[in-house]
Amino acid sequence: MNREGQIPILMLFVVTLILVIVALMTFAVFNRNFDENPLNVSRTIAKVQFGEGYIVESAKSIAASIIQSKNDKDLRTSFIKSAKSFDRKINDPANNFSAKIGDGEFRFDKLDNIYKLVISGLFVQATYGTSQITRKLDLCMLFDSDGKYIEQRFNETSEKKYAEHCKKAAG
Repeated sequence: MNREGQIPILMLFVVTLILVIVALMTFAVFNRNFDENPLNVSRTIAKVQFGEGYIVESAKSIAASIIQSKNDKDLRTSFIKSAKSFDRKINDPANNFSAKIGDGEFRFDKLDNIYKLVISGLFVQATYGTSQITRKLDLCMLFDSDGKYIEQRFNETSEKKYAEHCKKAAG
């Protein structure tokens, strides 16, 4: 009797049995919730957008109140004092806006009739479930003599010029 083919067939049977067991184990431990991960990402993005909007609107409001008070002597000190009284700490999403202001890591200057606020190295970090997003941003805002925010409309050339202007102001 010829027995040369029995070992490969036996090995094929053992490998097939192992693969079937692995497939059954995979089915048993698989999490069937497909909607959770995209929903976590969406909620995390919404938290980051809220945090960024909070920082921008807080900076606008504080700067406008100082400019409208016509206290041009020490804009930085006035900004720090106003920020401390204005601060409504938000823990979620995490951000370093209050820390940057409290440590004086910003510039608030008057150039002719234009006020310029520059805060570099800000971040907003949000976590929801297993999703975490950190957005880093630098603020460079211009205000008129009445405290109204001067919105910038950019094309490619003006954006580069404005970015260079803000870098000079930060440095």
